[in-house]
Amino acid sequence: MLFKYDKDKNELIQIEETTFTSEGLSELQNIEAWIRKNPNILSEDEEEMLMIISEQKASVTNKRFDLLGVDRFGNIVIIELKRDLAQKMTEFQAITYASYFVDMPFEKICEFYAEYLEKNKSELGLPENTNFLEEAKKQLGEFCNSINIPEEFNTNQRIILVAGDFSSDLLSAVTWLILKEIKIECIKLVLYRDNDELFIHPMRILPTPDIAENIVRIKNDEERIDKKRSAYQRWGGDIEAHYERLNSPLNEYLKTLVRELGVEPTNLSESGFHLIKGKKKIMISTYMKNKLEFRFSKAKKEEIEMLLKYLNISTLTVKDKADVESYGIENPTPSIDYHIDDNAALFEDIKKVCRKWLEL
Repeated sequence: MLFKYDKDKNELIQIEETTFTSEGLSELQNIEAWIRKNPNILSEDEEEMLMIISEQKASVTNKRFDLLGVDRFGNIVIIELKRDLAQKMTEFQAITYASYFVDMPFEKICEFYAEYLEKNKSELGLPENTNFLEEAKKQLGEFCNSINIPEEFNTNQRIILVAGDFSSDLLSAVTWLILKEIKIECIKLVLYRDNDELFIHPMRILPTPDIAENIVRIKNDEERIDKKRSAYQRWGGDIEAHYERLNSPLNEYLKTLVRELGVEPTNLSESGFHLIKGKKKIMISTYMKNKLEFRFSKAKKEEIEMLLKYLNISTLTVKDKADVESYGIENPTPSIDYHIDDNAALFEDIKKVCRKWLEL
């Protein structure tokens, strides 16, 4: 809502919200022209100031982006406009345009800007005999004076989606892109009418302040996963190292199991290895010297219990969740333990279960 203060009556008067359609305003002749002449309608502070350097230019796919800008840090800014509701795939369209500029050098950007300057020379107050390419280089250099040009120019690209409103699908997609650290924004232009006057209130819908906290959380999670992957990939041991780490008789039992199943151990890591046959997989943990843990991938506890019943085995207990898994995961992996103090007959039952599971 927008209110006007009536000083004489000392009261607030609500201004009526309207739409671009009902006011007969167009995307090209009105909204694009406003932003082209005053791009800072899209900026919240001086650091976010923009300079428009091209308009309605065809990309390599022959699709025309609406406006092209640059910010003070030399980032290329794709500005995509929708007069009314921006539907899903608008963000994809803008991403496609942004990809066109990933490797574009400073000299080529200057050519774009030179064309723009020549086309709008009267409006910009430039003489007919202006060397537009040199003028483009000069203006870009002055505007982006905090960076080294050309080395630090166009090291990243930004996307600004501008619309009268945004669909929930689009906002969901943009939120995901922001969380993945893609520089993309959604700015809603809210139009108001007061008698014969129109007012525009630019509202930044995305990113919201709380998204920054989510980005930090996601980065921490990804770093934690990367560390686990690195540890997994760095492990240089072989299957014999797994046998050797186990206390007797677990080491001999496990060696016999692998040999009898005839399956080559894969995905060796610090915690164990996998036995894979077709679509079936058993994950065996050896990180505890006195215990083996057999995890049945993509299975439910009830499936393993039914298998035990089918094999007429009552000596084994199926756990809901493997010890190596954290609590609270959505689909925990059922597992069976074998301890060093368990008898040999119990391990024979485990071999039967593993053999049958891989055969199913």
